[in-house]
Amino acid sequence: DMHRPFIDEIIWPCKKCDGKGEMKRVPEVADCWFDSGSMPFAQWGYPHAKDSNSQLKEHYPADYISEAIDQTRGWFYTLLAVAALLKKAGAIKEIPPYKNVICLGHINDKHGQKMSKSKGNIVDPWEIMNKYGADALRLHFYIANQPGEPKNFDENDVDQVVKKTLLILMNVMIFYELYQDKAEASRIAPKSDNVLDKWVLALLQQTTNEVTDHLEHYEITEAGRKLADFVTELSTWYVRRSRDRFKSGGKDAGLARTTLGFVLRQVAILLAPFTPFVADEVYSRVRGGFESVHLEEWLKQNKLSVEDAQLLDDMTKARQEVEIALAQRAAVGLKVRQVLGSLTTTVAFDDDIKTIIADEVNVQEVRHGTETKLDTQMNDELKSLGLVREFTRQVNALRKELKLTIKDKVNLVVQVPDQLKSAIEKQLAEVKRAVIAESIEFSDQAQEHKIELNEIKISITLKK
Repeated sequence: DMHRPFIDEIIWPCKKCDGKGEMKRVPEVADCWFDSGSMPFAQWGYPHAKDSNSQLKEHYPADYISEAIDQTRGWFYTLLAVAALLKKAGAIKEIPPYKNVICLGHINDKHGQKMSKSKGNIVDPWEIMNKYGADALRLHFYIANQPGEPKNFDENDVDQVVKKTLLILMNVMIFYELYQDKAEASRIAPKSDNVLDKWVLALLQQTTNEVTDHLEHYEITEAGRKLADFVTELSTWYVRRSRDRFKSGGKDAGLARTTLGFVLRQVAILLAPFTPFVADEVYSRVRGGFESVHLEEWLKQNKLSVEDAQLLDDMTKARQEVEIALAQRAAVGLKVRQVLGSLTTTVAFDDDIKTIIADEVNVQEVRHGTETKLDTQMNDELKSLGLVREFTRQVNALRKELKLTIKDKVNLVVQVPDQLKSAIEKQLAEVKRAVIAESIEFSDQAQEHKIELNEIKISITLKK
């Protein structure tokens, strides 16, 4: 038993004085908090160790500390108390023992009540991690609110982090793998003339700059939210608007694939401090270069060029115009699959961005004018184009139902009315590309799968 009074019975000779003296328990010792309060200099052995005075001058105060709010009367207090004694002794010039501190709030239940066994509201962290993963829980705490604020823990919030960020990222990863060649992801930003590639690379650099700035200032929540936002933009805008490029083959598809691989690699590095396991998974699957993402150096900050800054601004404005146009579509009950004549925008966009807007809103032309206005007038040609869009959507839905992948090219046999046949023939190359078909054959005979397009009955057979 190492406690008093039993420890006082243990006495042994002192080796330093040739056994003439005795070693025994020191009657009184300083509170253990003194050790904690000595953190900024104790590792250098100050004041007893050789050269510890110079180490103190070089390294004091500590760069960063972090603890929960209850330590304002514990560790934080003793750090200040010991520092005050050091200043009084002339060992240091300034009292603050640390340059930066993050004081963490407590975790309550979802109603803001303190967790306790008696209330039965304790959440087992192992259950949450086993269900959602440690990274989901970690990222939730980063982005939920500021570190110093109390956190009212609700399992549904962790579920939302999984669905809105981590699953989205992994879905982008899976999409990339569908087209990925076996080469490692590029470590250098690819040179591309495609406006979407240039936009996502500019957004990546802007995000890198902002996340780095936030981390340098210990603004963890802001940094985490910027990364979550980037993952959303990568999926809902870049990948969604680039799907046809990936399908097209050729040089442009290669540029899209190289760009996405590079972006995923860089995102993995940025995410490494926040979601270390997910980041390592993404990094390894894009063949990032090292055995682990955690062997990588942090990404460099680079000032955006004037052109990149302008592109980011133009794309933001373009998406605002798109949002207004889609709201106008909804107001008159026109589905996005129905092609319309034109959209007038309040900004004079370059042709590349006009093309993106036209594809997103599904109009034949984008013009510049004094107000954002969608031309909702219909004619027979537009109705036929809308039917073709609906036809391709239904075929792709059937492909999905049959568990066909983008690597499965099919031969399509269709039974359709003459009006729809004529419309499909006018856009045959585009339809074949959209449904990943080697050929489209028209037949008078009923086919295997029955489909209805706006009350028009057709039938289809897909042959691999």
